[in-house]
Amino acid sequence: MATVTPTLTLVSTDALVDKLNLSVNKSLTITGDAIYGSAVMAQGSDFTLSPKSPTVNTYVYLRNMSTDTTAKGSSNDDIDVEFGSTSIATLAPGEFLFMPWNGSTGLGMHSIRTGTPTLEYAIFEL
Repeated sequence: MATVTPTLTLVSTDALVDKLNLSVNKSLTITGDAIYGSAVMAQGSDFTLSPKSPTVNTYVYLRNMSTDTTAKGSSNDDIDVEFGSTSIATLAPGEFLFMPWNGSTGLGMHSIRTGTPTLEYAIFEL
């Protein structure tokens, strides 16, 4: 069986009253499919991810590969992420998301302005 170990590290000397130095990880055993790819996100067209087995525990990774330096919320390359019709995140250029996903609801993405950012994605079925 394959494994994936996501690690989150948060470090700051001035964001909080105390210094922040936090690192957590979790080993995930992949027993189903692992899918990796990318898609160019054109305005007005949707890209939907669905696991092959929607009844298994799944993790998803999404990253906006654009290098546009405009501020979040005004970049033409922002990508909206939705469960069904509910927006759950906006990924500005360079931002990423990694989260557990039950897979029973499709995960849709689209460019919310005039840009054509590239979305990098991975699905890991446990």
